[in-house]
Amino acid sequence: MELKLTSSSNDVFVYPTTAHVDPASAPDPTRVVAQCISVSSTISSLVILNISLRVSEKHKSSEKIKDLTIVVEAAETLAFPSGFLETNEPFSSRHVIQEAAGLTLQSGATYSWDLPLLIPCNAAPYERCHHAKNFWKASAKLNIHGRLVNKTYKAEKNLFVVQVPTEQSALSYEHTHSGFAEGPGPIQLAFISRSASVGGYLRGALLLPSPSPVMKLQAIVMTLVQTTSLISRKKPDGYFETCQPQRFEFVKISGEELENAVTHTGALCRPKAATGDEIELEWIARLPSDDLARPTTLDGSHAAIKISHQIEFSILYDVDKDNPTRDERGDLMRKRYRITWPVKILSCSLRWRSLVLPEYSAQDSNPVPVMDRNVWHARTEHEAQDHCNCGDTLEAVLQYEDEAEASGTHTSNLMREQLLEQRPVRYHADSRSRSRGPNAQNRRHARSQARSRLLDGSGTEEHSRANSPSISRRNSQERMGRLGPPSSSRQGSRAASRSRSMTPRTPRSRSVAPTPDRISIDFQRMTLEGEDGNEMSGEGESGDSVLGEESDGWDEEDDEELMDKLERERLKQQQLYHP
Repeated sequence: MELKLTSSSNDVFVYPTTAHVDPASAPDPTRVVAQCISVSSTISSLVILNISLRVSEKHKSSEKIKDLTIVVEAAETLAFPSGFLETNEPFSSRHVIQEAAGLTLQSGATYSWDLPLLIPCNAAPYERCHHAKNFWKASAKLNIHGRLVNKTYKAEKNLFVVQVPTEQSALSYEHTHSGFAEGPGPIQLAFISRSASVGGYLRGALLLPSPSPVMKLQAIVMTLVQTTSLISRKKPDGYFETCQPQRFEFVKISGEELENAVTHTGALCRPKAATGDEIELEWIARLPSDDLARPTTLDGSHAAIKISHQIEFSILYDVDKDNPTRDERGDLMRKRYRITWPVKILSCSLRWRSLVLPEYSAQDSNPVPVMDRNVWHARTEHEAQDHCNCGDTLEAVLQYEDEAEASGTHTSNLMREQLLEQRPVRYHADSRSRSRGPNAQNRRHARSQARSRLLDGSGTEEHSRANSPSISRRNSQERMGRLGPPSSSRQGSRAASRSRSMTPRTPRSRSVAPTPDRISIDFQRMTLEGEDGNEMSGEGESGDSVLGEESDGWDEEDDEELMDKLERERLKQQQLYHP
């Protein structure tokens, strides 16, 4: 005999935002929702478990089933940085199939039972990261009467509980930034994605409309900073610990790559032709896969593993290319303009075709896989990337960008429009000495207004896209070379939408309150190899410490830092063992 356990879907989508908005109506996250029919789809998610028993034709004895039990549980393990380990069971449900009890088995027959199961919206999601894990599993146990002892047959099936935002435009993301620094001058950035998830992609554009003639751009680096917080379910008063942030560099363009179109691992960069003194760059980069990054934990979840993300964008440059800055030891010091802003990264299981599939689409929402959906190897299923964005090529992911932009502007053209909307008045560094008369006064007044706008340095996330006429479709290779634009500031976008088309259109970007970017301008020491732009390294939570071939000598500041660290560890241990 052979016992099998399958499910209607490997991924179970839950909506924790529902519990966050209305906590009173949220179900118990540790138990199965009892009322199947009257429960809304956002309060709970339905998954159907199928148990099949195939009896061999050679089986002649007429045996009877004693009982059939189904258990669905989540096993959670937390490894706190302070050193102790905690195991929990945030979800557990046991079901007995009454129809199977006492059933006489016939040779050559196949028996099947279905069990509808509702998982609460605020249940702890599936998670596997460096510091903790939460695995969901469904198991079936069949007992058959025997002469001396009962015969037992078992089957198991992994489930993947995935969090989904309730916003209609969950997969879209747009962000812009305007700033100013000595050397590059006005700095304008735009980012956009129609698959802002683990294993997705992010388009980016950089525009320096009026850089200094002696400034030399050395490198562009983008890093995803992931922070994990572990919340104890056994200790009182919501005890939690925050793990050291992990940094995943997914864009690094330096040296000749800034001057020539180049394709390298993880990114496609095509510099635009310089117009006068302008410097404009566009690129497409894949976000880290689920082997490194994990999705952001949404509000309303009963998860003990909380994950948050930030994107860090750095520009490395020399203020004077003929006279680079060096420290007292002679090491090369390059100036760094760095901005950081929070971002929500969704699960790689949330594909465009899974959430926003049109009624008629060129893409198959449920394609036939190479291997059957139920054929999984238990040891490698958690690392498999056949059923998520991580296993798709960039061309395959960009196909759904066509679906997102079917009734409007391509993301690449939209990004350029947003850059033009925030483009300041162009001026030269030496124009002040050459300008005379009333026209010069007007230009100086315009420059002061542009600089005051740029010095604000705040970035915004736009949540409604301006309407624009449709643009002819382009092939995927040409589209890859074009950078998708994020939206500009909220006021500029509203003005543009009023001046274009008044046709109502469903917003596609996330409805998240704008958050100001954190800006820092400092120096970064380069290694000997890094002088040629080939090697740059940063470690620590903020990436400020850069280690070369020679390390700094130990001084009193290092002693104080070490003593402070030891004191913090002592207080943490005291709080842990003597609450």
